[in-house]
Amino acid sequence: MKSLHMRVLAAFFALTLSVAAVPVQATYYASPDGSGSRGTLTAPCSLDGARDLVRKVNQRMTGDIVVILRGGTYTLTAPFTLEENATHHDSGTNGFNIIYQAYPGETPVLSGGLTITGWTLYDPAKNIYRAKVPAGVQSRQFYVNDRRAVRARSPISPEGWTKTPTGFTITDTTMQSWGNPADIEVVSRSSWKHLRCGIASITGTEVTMKMPGWANASKTPKPGNPWNGGGTQQINKVTWLENAYELLDQPGEWYLDRKAGYIYYSPLPDDDIPLVGVLPVVETLLSVQGSGFDRRIHNIQFRGLTFKYATWLQPSGDEAYADNQAGVVWAELPPVSRKTPGSVSFQYASDIRFERNVVGHMGGAAIDFGHGPQKNAIIGNCIYDVSGNGIFLGEVDDYKATDPREWCDANTIQNNYITRVGAEFEDQVGVCTGYTRHLLLDHNEIYDTPYSGISVGWGWSKLGYSHQNKITNNQVHKYMRILEDGGGIYTLGNQGTAEEKTEWSGNYIHHSGHAQGLYADEGSGFMEIKNNVIHNVGVNWMNMWTPSIHDISVRDNFADKTNVNNKGTRCVVTDNDMTLKLGNLPEAARAIIQNAGLQPEYAAITAQIPLPPRQVVNDSDNAIVYHGTWTAAGGRKLGDYENDVHHTGTNGDTATFSFRGCGIEYITEFNKNEGDVAITIDGTLVKTISCQTPDLIPQKVAYRQIWPEAASHVIKIEKKSGTFMLLDAFQIYNRPPR
Repeated sequence: MKSLHMRVLAAFFALTLSVAAVPVQATYYASPDGSGSRGTLTAPCSLDGARDLVRKVNQRMTGDIVVILRGGTYTLTAPFTLEENATHHDSGTNGFNIIYQAYPGETPVLSGGLTITGWTLYDPAKNIYRAKVPAGVQSRQFYVNDRRAVRARSPISPEGWTKTPTGFTITDTTMQSWGNPADIEVVSRSSWKHLRCGIASITGTEVTMKMPGWANASKTPKPGNPWNGGGTQQINKVTWLENAYELLDQPGEWYLDRKAGYIYYSPLPDDDIPLVGVLPVVETLLSVQGSGFDRRIHNIQFRGLTFKYATWLQPSGDEAYADNQAGVVWAELPPVSRKTPGSVSFQYASDIRFERNVVGHMGGAAIDFGHGPQKNAIIGNCIYDVSGNGIFLGEVDDYKATDPREWCDANTIQNNYITRVGAEFEDQVGVCTGYTRHLLLDHNEIYDTPYSGISVGWGWSKLGYSHQNKITNNQVHKYMRILEDGGGIYTLGNQGTAEEKTEWSGNYIHHSGHAQGLYADEGSGFMEIKNNVIHNVGVNWMNMWTPSIHDISVRDNFADKTNVNNKGTRCVVTDNDMTLKLGNLPEAARAIIQNAGLQPEYAAITAQIPLPPRQVVNDSDNAIVYHGTWTAAGGRKLGDYENDVHHTGTNGDTATFSFRGCGIEYITEFNKNEGDVAITIDGTLVKTISCQTPDLIPQKVAYRQIWPEAASHVIKIEKKSGTFMLLDAFQIYNRPPR
């Protein structure tokens, strides 16, 4: 076995050296249970131990220094920290890099999670299980079967809540007897904001909220530009209540009684019994930090690592989650802006390369580069299931910076797959930046967000140093599922000069909720928006709604509607094709669609997300191949999955879907206008079904096939009769149903 490892490693380094042609000064090994002192392959050291070995030899580097992490889980109780300050020097020197990377074929996981076992059935009538946890442990997230559980919550819009200056009056007097009332949270959706504030006390019908969170969440601070714009959204209503044992009434919900030291969970039907859960208890997994603009941390690379299970506790305290916009919140009194922190954090950093890593199950933002990041590259990462933003770059309070050393400048965000962000804080987005210049935001795929996909800039005004950014060749889809007043691509504040403009081009934006396609908001200016494809968006395909938006050219784009809102100053919309039909694409539009999103060499990173027991593939998914005269229809308000369907009226038209799994369901609509559909599996006609019923039945499972083991299959549906055939979704079973 040892010789096999050596052969694999030798081949790996031969390939690395042949490509990079960079000498390697030293190589060290770390493992989850490493205790060696020299960091060798046969006697690896701990992760901290490997870092400390590097510190002894990195001051006059003659080649790269490589730290190889063996596979397994590195359970953290504090962040893994790299620093550049008067005491510690963890940067590369002489132009060489320190590289932390996975051992070939293995998966090192840096985890901030606490594994929870020893579950017993606590309430048989409600099917609630209980397990012991260390007293005082805190977390806002919990995972079972690699799936985020839902913190116990009330139904939407509970009755009897009336806002007061200090909180609410309520009609339900039983709440004052609930256990741990100071852990209960009020959650409110309000247009583009998602706000959370904890309850301080309940006395009779009086609910007093925590301060200063309530002051900042119940009445929007209005310092004006460049801190916020003209809109005012705050907690005026209760969308739901969260985090009380008394609210635990649905499968998949959980509650942590941190005082008593117990966690409670009601299993889903496909959960494994006995239960094993993971409770994130560490807020930052990786902290890479310089100590100022003149003492940056630099020349470090991370490759092939996985970061999982982190929490973020500020919203549980007195500061609450007083949303301003896109993960920037109000804190303290008088209020100041504060970003949602990243569980993977880089501060005062330059020449960092973060490549082909996996970041998932995060309680704040996933990745944050702050305090003047320069020449950093975030490339080919898979980011999924994040409470906040996928990536946050830069700051929102450095608009006065005139010293180039302080700017967020010349960074690259490229070929990242980002999905299911804003899982807890619904105002947060796939990629968000503050003030930035010379950013290359290119070939990313952003999928399934509650608010905007990409948000670049800050300030609502002409202030700041943002300049000449490139937002190119990205695919953003299934965005804006919940909130309002955002877009697939969204900008704030000035973005350049007449000579050096920001460019949006080659982007493919499609399938949103009540959203704009492309959205230049207050102060946005000096931009070229060209050669993009936009379809199936909820409102306008281009939105420039107020005169403070200025000097923007919108040309040579493709859209499936004529809705353009242009009230900007010197904003010109010209030569755009607004007759787009997916079944008959112009060649230029087809080329944009095919080129957008992940490039081929990065396409496989999407497979790094753990598969849920079941997954629904919407009719809008690019993996479904339509042949014939199909039409995409959204906003029908008939109960469609994701509020859209594909339909055709031509016999012989087909839709084909290739997948891997142990089961498949064809989900459609039954109605009087539907007819027969032929189902073919793996090239064999297996059944012809009738979808005709007197009354409309949305999201109907028309066909199901289950196999004993997962394998690759192809399903094809073909219209045989009736006025219409519809496809709403396919559902894949990744393991057999119970």
